[in-house]
Amino acid sequence: MPKVKKVRKDHQGNISHILLSNGETLNLNRAIKRADQEEIDGVSAVHPKTGKPYLRSDPDGKKKNNLENLPEF
Repeated sequence: MPKVKKVRKDHQGNISHILLSNGETLNLNRAIKRADQEEIDGVSAVHPKTGKPYLRSDPDGKKKNNLENLPEF
């Protein structure tokens, strides 16, 4: 199962795309759908009652692999 290796952020600093370990690039909406289907290792989709859905790294106690801390592409 692929993992998130890099992220792309919009002008406001929010993640807009992810780059997977298999070379695939997904926009945030597709990434959320794939995370819901458990097709991306190490992330989960969060669907709050109010606001937009978002991706979150699965907790493992390591800050360096949090989505916000990954390198940009």
